[in-house]
Amino acid sequence: MLNFFYSSLETIKNVKIPTTSYFINMIIAIIVIVLISSVYFVGLDTIISQVVILFYNIMKAN
Repeated sequence: MLNFFYSSLETIKNVKIPTTSYFINMIIAIIVIVLISSVYFVGLDTIISQVVILFYNIMKAN
């Protein structure tokens, strides 16, 4: 059990702290992914809503 704690302590000592440039790159990547997915879902929602409205108008005409 004691060996486990020493091994864990050695592992924690080997962990490197991320740099500022790494954080900036990750923040930019997250913002880009959020923007792309937002545009995708807005487009998908627009297409689906137009299909539903078209279907409703076709059924209403009959």
